[in-house]
Amino acid sequence: MIIKDPKSRKERTEGYLMAVCCDGSKKSLEGLSLMCKLRSPIDKIQVIICEQENINTQKIKEMVS
Repeated sequence: MIIKDPKSRKERTEGYLMAVCCDGSKKSLEGLSLMCKLRSPIDKIQVIICEQENINTQKIKEMVS
């Protein structure tokens, strides 16, 4: 999902805050990796993990770190 920000990057001196959903699958980790490549050094990324029995949240946290 892409949300258009009315402010330009120059106006965002604190950077952007972006969110990525991750369930530990190869595709979601590739999406996270792509976001890391696209961000600027001052941007922040929040990783959203849905806690379910079939998702190893600890493993995802370790991989993301």
